[in-house]
Amino acid sequence: MRPSAYKNRAHSSPNVTGKRSILKRRPSVTYDAELPRNIPTKDVLRLPAVPSFEVPVKCSEIVEGDNAQFDCKIRGNPRPDICWYKNGQLIDYPTDRIWAETSGDGKHKMIVENASLEDRGTYRCTIVNRLGRTSSATLLNIHASPAKKTKHQSYEIGVQSTNPFGFRG
Repeated sequence: MRPSAYKNRAHSSPNVTGKRSILKRRPSVTYDAELPRNIPTKDVLRLPAVPSFEVPVKCSEIVEGDNAQFDCKIRGNPRPDICWYKNGQLIDYPTDRIWAETSGDGKHKMIVENASLEDRGTYRCTIVNRLGRTSSATLLNIHASPAKKTKHQSYEIGVQSTNPFGFRG
């Protein structure tokens, strides 16, 4: 933004006595409303906002051994801090199997790699800033892997018959 040139302009106006007096105008500054073209307009002025979920946490049902991915999109100003919980217990990540990432547009995801049946449960994402907090939760349902399911064994049932009449056949 740059100020345009301005001038002190004098003009006269009649006063009560009929004499003319010189009034000086205060300098005025005008600005050209130009923004850099690479900055989105919505990012120029961000008002404080309580944290909220634009897209609540979601996860689909998976098979044991697959990766579980929890996705959400958050907003708030200042940018909210994010905490994840499993069955009410804070998840201490990153670990060798659990990690999270956030993009600049508020998209957030947490990954549980190689999920096992022990990873089933309720996962909750809590977002907090100085204006408030909110949570969103989802249930992770994991089905046993087809390879690990118990195989049905087939048994041959022998039939023992008695021959009360002594037939030979």
